[in-house]
Amino acid sequence: MGKQPTPKNKGELIMTANTTSIQPLTTSLERLLIFKEVFNQHIHTCENIITGNCLARDTLGDLKKYLMRNLMHFNPLVQSLRTVHVPRTYQCELDNIVRAVNRYRNAIEDIVDAIDPESVDQVPFRMGVKQSTALDWMTGAYIDGLRLQAGQFGYCGMVG
Repeated sequence: MGKQPTPKNKGELIMTANTTSIQPLTTSLERLLIFKEVFNQHIHTCENIITGNCLARDTLGDLKKYLMRNLMHFNPLVQSLRTVHVPRTYQCELDNIVRAVNRYRNAIEDIVDAIDPESVDQVPFRMGVKQSTALDWMTGAYIDGLRLQAGQFGYCGMVG
């Protein structure tokens, strides 16, 4: 087997047309898990503000700014998932992931739109929260399962 290309910069993904590795996909999915955790924390904070169970410094205006900033950083990841090269046997899996991630992004956008500096429009907020469960199945165990299935379990993209 030939020499594998190496990234020039830390965090850069190497993608080839005839890839035999799911490493670029699993690295992207690990980044996705981080965004999921961040957005879940924002949703939890918003729910605490709604119920009055929050710190005095927690405001809807600040929360909306944080959500919008994180969404701005999340959107390039969503776009990049569409161009990740995977072995043919994983293309259907990738297509399902891309659809779920798009639904998730739309749900987060709905949540952001429901928040105003002074109040939360409960119906669209709750609908967005419900729709954000589109990625509940995306866990570290799922990513490890992909690696195991591909015979690439020894690699962890979050290290290094």
